[in-house]
Parts: sequence; structure tokens; C-alpha cells
Amino acid sequence: MRGRFLLAALVTCAPTAALVPSWQVKLDRAFLDVDCPPRTRSRNIAKVLTDDRERVVEDLRSAVDAIRTKGFKDGHGEAIDLLFPKGTIARSDLEGLQALRVQVPEVLANPPPRPDAPPSPPPPPSREDVQKAFESLRDGSAQKAIEEELKNSLRRTPKGLETPSYTVERAVGAAEIRAYEAYAVAELAAARPDGDSFNVLAGYLFGKNAEDRSMAMTMPVEMNDGKMAFVLPKVDADAPPTPSDDAVSVTTRPPRRVIALEFPGVSTPEEVERQRAKLATIIAEEGLEADDGYTVLQYNAPYTVPWRRRNEIVVALVGDAP
Repeated sequence: MRGRFLLAALVTCAPTAALVPSWQVKLDRAFLDVDCPPRTRSRNIAKVLTDDRERVVEDLRSAVDAIRTKGFKDGHGEAIDLLFPKGTIARSDLEGLQALRVQVPEVLANPPPRPDAPPSPPPPPSREDVQKAFESLRDGSAQKAIEEELKNSLRRTPKGLETPSYTVERAVGAAEIRAYEAYAVAELAAARPDGDSFNVLAGYLFGKNAEDRSMAMTMPVEMNDGKMAFVLPKVDADAPPTPSDDAVSVTTRPPRRVIALEFPGVSTPEEVERQRAKLATIIAEEGLEADDGYTVLQYNAPYTVPWRRRNEIVVALVGDAP
């Protein structure tokens, strides 16, 4: 009887113990999570300094020993896994900074082309626009919106933006297989410089259309063979406004299964090709059948810190193979 009671207690407590965050996760929340409240930050720091002190010292010693015994070349990977495990914000930041070491020289060597014509200046605000701005300042909604935008510049995935609905079927190495529902997009018929493409599509989304209807911003931005597309909000997908610019067309992406591979930093042509080759290897190793084309998805605003930008390369799968 006593043994059964002890076994039951261990089984009951095991899930709880497994849910206790590591000291790395606690420091993540304290220093790197923009959504963590100040009181929670302080509490996590205190827990690391008291409850986790011995574990921190042990991991630090193990990391130093790995480098000392194996050398920096062979031991630094083990040290990083100990101190910055996969799934932590710190690890993602390290991987993003590592990617930028390659991407930034590529951007400097091949700067993006400038738009053919400078963007036209925005029209002066109407009386109603000015009145709405004053009201939002008075009730605090404008301040909250600005705070969220500042936080989004530090988030890998922005909050407050609609995205196409999908379910993750399974992970495949570093990639994952998703099943997307149908969604509508506004896309350009031809490739243009990124800045020019963005301005044209943003103009359509924010009211430069046949109905002068403004729609909400969404994510991600799609890039396919140099042609950009914006996802339309679900509320506007069934009856979207007619584009007033002939370069813009509205179409529907059908339901589909895709394999997606995420990568951080700047999506230079060279980086996209590296990720495409990596995804092609995964597809071949898993015996999957996929389309030849690919799409690059970009989730963040241009002012997001570059090492936290979320990019994905997506390829449509053929058939219903698992």
C-alpha cells in the first residue's frame, strides 16, 4: 500500500515538475520577453538567484569544461546548447545574429534597386481625420497603439495582425507541414522593386481602390518570383473592393498543404537560395512530392530589429501523402 501511494505521488508530481521552467527560460522572460510584466521580471530574476543558483553554476562549469577539453571549434556548440537551449529567445537571437553576419555583406554588395519614381506625397488630413486623432489621444487608444507597434519591432511574430488560418500536421526536421485554408490576396501582376510594390499594395489596402474602402493590415507579405502579394482580411475576402490600379489584381489561394521552413534575418536572394536548397534536401529525404515553385513569407515591419525578423520559405505539396 505504501509503495502504491509513493508511486501515485510520483506520477502526479511528474507533470508538474516537467512544467517548471529552466533558469534559461526565466532569464528569457526577465530580460528578453517584451510582453513580460515588470513584477514577473523581478520574480524570475529572484528565482534564478535563489532556487537555481546551483544549477546555473553547474551549467556554466560544464560549458567551460566543454570548450577547455574539446577546444572552441568542437566545444562551443555544446556550450551554447547548455547555456542557450533551443526554444529560448536568447538562442533565437544568437541564430539571427549569426545569420546577419552573412546577410549584411550580401545586402551591401547588392543594394535593392530604387523605385522608378519617388512616391507621391500623402494628401493632407481631412477635418474628420484630425478630429479622430485628437479623440484617440484623449482616450489613450493612440498611445496603446504606439506601444504595441514598438513591441512588435521586438517580436518575432507581430501581434494584432490577421494571418491566414492553417494547422500544423507535423514537424519534419527543421521544417513543418501545414494545411492552409483558402484565403484572398491582392497581388501585383509583375515584379517591381520591393519599396514600390509595398507602396502600391498598401495604397490599395488603405483606401486607394474603386470604393475608397480602407482595410486592416495583415501578415505575412508573400513574395513569389519577385511579385509581391498582401493577404486580405477575412471580413473583406468575399467581396473585396475593385482595385483602381491596373497593376493590382485580387485572387484566392485555394486550400493546400505546404512544407514551410523558417529562417531569421534579411531575405537576400542568396539567403533565399540557401533556404530553398535546405528545404529541397528535407523534401527529398522525407520522400515528399512538391511543386517546383516556392514562396517567401515575411511577417515583420521594416523597422523590426533584423535578428528577430521571421521569414519562411514555403513549397506546396502534391497529393495527400503524409
